[in-house]
Amino acid sequence: AKQTRVQKSRGEAVQAGWQLIPTVIAPPIPPRIVDFAIGVPSQNCGKNAFRRGYYRNLVGIVDGEASLHVSPVTTSRQSPLRGCARRQTAANKELAMKLIIAKPSPYARKARIALLEKRIDCDIIVDNPWLQETNVAKANPLGKVPALLLDDGGVVHDSKVIVEYLETLGVPPVLIPNDPLQRIAHKQIEAIADGICDSIVLIALEGTRPADKRSEVWLERQRSKIIAGVAELERQLAGRECFTGADFGLAEIASICALDYIDFRYPRYDWRTKAPGLVGLHDRLSQRPSFADTMPQPQVLPAL
Repeated sequence: AKQTRVQKSRGEAVQAGWQLIPTVIAPPIPPRIVDFAIGVPSQNCGKNAFRRGYYRNLVGIVDGEASLHVSPVTTSRQSPLRGCARRQTAANKELAMKLIIAKPSPYARKARIALLEKRIDCDIIVDNPWLQETNVAKANPLGKVPALLLDDGGVVHDSKVIVEYLETLGVPPVLIPNDPLQRIAHKQIEAIADGICDSIVLIALEGTRPADKRSEVWLERQRSKIIAGVAELERQLAGRECFTGADFGLAEIASICALDYIDFRYPRYDWRTKAPGLVGLHDRLSQRPSFADTMPQPQVLPAL
């Protein structure tokens, strides 16, 4: 039978009648609230929440212990886990994950799009890491966004790591292909897109310095990286509708976040005239609600 991983809190597991039994097959993980279960607990996500179910036995890990629960068979044909993973209710609202973001951040946007595409409930906390009164450093010692606060008190920070973490939850759609070569391709494209954003941030920061203290050599170096990065993304796309055999994934998310960030922070560079393939990709994906609802917005950038 095909396996589906389901995420549950300890409280939900107890309410569902799970029995916690120590077992030697439990993985060596530290105690935590999050449970990864194998099977379909239809009473927890609704009888119409899964397809390809037909499971009776449900085995998972709660606080480092294995648990076993016999669940009724479900014959639903709806998409598995979609719309029910981390479903927000009055009983579990306090357990919802929280994502700390800055409104302009393309890195935070990448994580937000991944959450929206997977339909995982997550509270958004807006902060500004550039202000002295910021609370970002309490979640990430580097003082950077995004930071994902888990419902067990743990923290995952850096957009690359957050997306990787979300992939471990087994909630569709898959954003990073399992095929090793396609996986590397997506991560490589993400690195290029993030590099473009890094250079734009450095240009913006240099612009906050007094005019007589700005380095034109430094600025030109960053501009050349943006131009080269866009050219490489265009080359990698090679006239196709997506970067790899996967129809949609991390590569597409990261690329659109970078292109929109160019428009937001560095509009003097007209990437559209240089990259017609990326224009088509951008126009198609911009129609998705996850992209339309997360466009970068201005926040204060203090002078250095």
